[in-house]
Amino acid sequence: MSYALGIDLGTTYTAAAIYRDGRVETVSLGSHANTIPTVVYARESGEILVGEAALARGLNDPARFAREFKRRLGSGTEIVLGGETFATEDLLGHVLRSVVETVTAYCGEPPAEIVVTHPASWADHRRDRLEAAVASAGLERASLAAEPVAAAVFYASQERIPDDAVIAVYD
Repeated sequence: MSYALGIDLGTTYTAAAIYRDGRVETVSLGSHANTIPTVVYARESGEILVGEAALARGLNDPARFAREFKRRLGSGTEIVLGGETFATEDLLGHVLRSVVETVTAYCGEPPAEIVVTHPASWADHRRDRLEAAVASAGLERASLAAEPVAAAVFYASQERIPDDAVIAVYD
């Protein structure tokens, strides 16, 4: 049973939804909500924790914790966690990989297609860096979509919309 995965890689929270059998379904990424915080924590062992686990550790050890690093994508600024330097796209890659692993476990198989959202205002260089994050996560079948486009597609999947209708998205 093949499915497509949409990942809303947010600055503060990340969400995922699958499309299969003509239906869209959100997938719970965390233990308390469908979303997870877009945060990472670098353990001394080199392991990168993501989401709720990262948040729990990072509150007590802020030198190894990063949040809102998506804002830095494309700036060339590297992030230092516990004395180790990371590229923003690599940290985003960890978040993406974690989401795909969670959804794959839920669905019992990897997605046939993956779409990752980005702000509509992002210029080519930031979208290129997001593609680098996708590559860092090892996602071969992923494409990018502007957030308003993804929102409009989701809305259209939930409502009966005439073929020639116009959908406006306000954020």
